[in-house]
Amino acid sequence: MSAILPVIILPKITPAPLIAPRSTYIKKAFKAFSKTWKKEDGLPIVHYSSQKVGGKKGNHAYSIDLKHFQKFIQNTLDFNFDLMLEIKDKEKSGLKAVKIIKNDPRFKL
Repeated sequence: MSAILPVIILPKITPAPLIAPRSTYIKKAFKAFSKTWKKEDGLPIVHYSSQKVGGKKGNHAYSIDLKHFQKFIQNTLDFNFDLMLEIKDKEKSGLKAVKIIKNDPRFKL
């Protein structure tokens, strides 16, 4: 199992973050919360962070793990959502993430 895990917060389903180490769990989580969303709710907001290696579960890494982020984006292609990066170096990781998702049809500036 990888030390880098996405944290998906599902406010309408559970008050605690869902730690999803495999793509299967990510897809199941997205399917579960998508069923609870109505058009008038707008797009779901997904908080994404890279796990801090050696830190407690849920501790955010200083910088985004680009390989893991790319896998996350690929595993969520069937879903439309707003993405919030929870990362310490903010703009630096944000610009790296934009390079990965710039050709994704869901991405809008």
